[in-house]
Amino acid sequence: MLKDQLCSLSSRVPFFGGRKLTRKTEQLPLCRTQNMATGTAQDAHDTDATTTGWIPVVQLSSLQVTPADHDLASVVVSALQTSGFLVVSSPCLGQLDEVLNVAQQLLTTTNPDEQRRLGIRSHPADPKLDMMLEASELQPGNQQTRLPTDAFDVLSRYSELLGSVLDRLLRLLAVGLSKPEGHFAERHGTRSGSLRLLRYPPVAKTVGNRCKAHSDYGSLTLLLTDSVAGLEVYDDRHCCWRSVPHVPGSLVVNAGSMLSVWTGGVVKATRHRVAGPASTGPWYVGNASKDGAEQTAKLHQDQRQGQDQGQD
Repeated sequence: MLKDQLCSLSSRVPFFGGRKLTRKTEQLPLCRTQNMATGTAQDAHDTDATTTGWIPVVQLSSLQVTPADHDLASVVVSALQTSGFLVVSSPCLGQLDEVLNVAQQLLTTTNPDEQRRLGIRSHPADPKLDMMLEASELQPGNQQTRLPTDAFDVLSRYSELLGSVLDRLLRLLAVGLSKPEGHFAERHGTRSGSLRLLRYPPVAKTVGNRCKAHSDYGSLTLLLTDSVAGLEVYDDRHCCWRSVPHVPGSLVVNAGSMLSVWTGGVVKATRHRVAGPASTGPWYVGNASKDGAEQTAKLHQDQRQGQDQGQD
């Protein structure tokens, strides 16, 4: 049975939210991909972890102020300057699997009347489904929710958690840029964000991008994904695409155009996409450069042909 691709939840914050913590970072090799048609894992290339640690994992021990804030702030700034992406891992995030399970249950509803009631939308050119929830809809105690009670409770807690993580990151960013701690956080309105549930069902091998290359328009996007690959970031230094690593129990964070404007271009609103089976490269291979783009693309073409032969 084919596996769903990238069932995810993203919280997009169009306006400019605080707390503090301790720091540990590690670099993940971006050398693990998955077959876009089947969702099965495979080794992509012999890449060096020291050269592919482009998206750092930031380990937060709490969501409170700590003396290590300046060290952590420098890591956040560096990540958002270099790739525009980082991964947040913390015991404070709790059991995120239940959030993905709720999203899966909602987005696999097949009753048309129930889909309309929930506001589930389909895409005209792709079987992907999505559902948009404003943060104000998820406020605890809301009696007008369209969600089943259990789903509302889970997503309401998740929305509160994202608000705390967002506030924390914005304050760290301000500290790292030598600005007052509340410089960015205070520009956010209360519950000004939105929560989007997304599901990408399996498609034929001839399908290209499931979501075209784009940059986000807001300040920060916090994304919770499952283990199926697809999300890719464009590396403009090497002129190629890189897979975003999946770290269980973590959130992917990327900067949007508004935050880039507010920082005078210091923070990057990086182009990214959700790739499909027939998406074109080039992709990152070792120290790939613009001159090596053709060779990189050929490597992936040969790899795909080998996969096809092995599945016939």
